[in-house]
Amino acid sequence: MKLTLEEARTAFSGFQELRDHHGAFLFERFTPAQRDAAWEAGHRYHLRSFSVSGVCLDVITDADALSFDQVNAWMSAKRPYVNYDLYIDGVLYDHKGVAREGVFPGNVRKELPELSYRFELPAGEKRVTLYLPELAHVELKNVELEGARFFTPWRYDGTLVAFGDSITEGTEVRYAGMVYIEQVARLMNYKLYDFGIGGDRFTPHVLNGGGFPKADLVTVALGTNDFARTDKETFLNGVKGFLKRLHELYPDTPTVLITPVWRMKEQDGEVYALGSFQEMRDLIRREAERYPTITVAPGEKMLPRTAEVLWDGTLHPNDFGNTQYALRLFGFLVDRGFYPRKENK
Repeated sequence: MKLTLEEARTAFSGFQELRDHHGAFLFERFTPAQRDAAWEAGHRYHLRSFSVSGVCLDVITDADALSFDQVNAWMSAKRPYVNYDLYIDGVLYDHKGVAREGVFPGNVRKELPELSYRFELPAGEKRVTLYLPELAHVELKNVELEGARFFTPWRYDGTLVAFGDSITEGTEVRYAGMVYIEQVARLMNYKLYDFGIGGDRFTPHVLNGGGFPKADLVTVALGTNDFARTDKETFLNGVKGFLKRLHELYPDTPTVLITPVWRMKEQDGEVYALGSFQEMRDLIRREAERYPTITVAPGEKMLPRTAEVLWDGTLHPNDFGNTQYALRLFGFLVDRGFYPRKENK
């Protein structure tokens, strides 16, 4: 069963627009209007908004195999990870792709090769979830559920919209389905829209285009990129502007704002124009608490304080670190009554 465009729009999740591009499926997690309202063409954040972080195929099917061609692929991130994760009934089953050691030149478009993939599937009816690469723009052609008599889209219990920086987008994660916010969405059985952008800060520009999807829960995880790069007045104006715009978009939606997670240099007592890292968290917390729909989650409690959870030994959580982050954030959501949803209790 080779998927048509209309079938793909029901089989895939995590995109805002899915359209045909020279016979391939092109996924847009940011709409062109949102992207162009937020950044100038060619800006590094504009380039990063083309990645397909959070996009996945998610269906019930009796297919024997899943196959597709990767075409028109490119990336602007520094980490050369272009991987696909296959989950069967919610459990990681296979992992394919390219993950070279080293670092690419950042903030420039790097073309990637056209590749073909085929995943063998276990017999019988099962849930099949395929996570697309989190740091690359990929288009898929000839997507086929081989031997399938049927497929039905997976049914979610709600929708999670996540705003954030490189950690939310998935920088340093080798397994596409292991980004912390993807793990949280999987535990909650929520459809995820991942609007993380590597390097982004607390400014309202990312929300300028409007038209964002409705949500049952919104998460925000920003601030670490502001720390050493701005003064207190500029930072507070950015936080206030972002939260004001977010409230306009989601006036009644429960929102969890995660203050910046621990990073290695925090224990060395870094102090910049904003003060210490904890003082920056306190500034964010005070502004967020002005909004009755926002609950603040303590980022300093989301990661174990050891370099083993950080890919680069300083800032970005690796796959292990993302799992630690996800488990602690999910626990916070349960403790605070965000999960399960009240109407499902």
